[in-house]
Amino acid sequence: MTTSRQRLDEICRGFNLLAVYLFGSRADDGLAVLEGRTVDREGSDLDVGVVFRDRKVPVDRLGPLQGGGKSARTEPPRHLAQLS
Repeated sequence: MTTSRQRLDEICRGFNLLAVYLFGSRADDGLAVLEGRTVDREGSDLDVGVVFRDRKVPVDRLGPLQGGGKSARTEPPRHLAQLS
């Protein structure tokens, strides 16, 4: 069985991501899920930011990752996972 952390690692490698960070009111819940803990999924959404290693990511590769969050955020990340 694949864990949430393993799946995130696969996505990060597939999109050549340098970093993924969680922010907003549900950041701690997102971290808890990555640690394998169960959280209440009711309520607000989880805000996720990513940093691409390559600035020339083809837009067609993003597909559903484009989502609805199109506004730029200036809030500093609460949890930053540096990926190697």
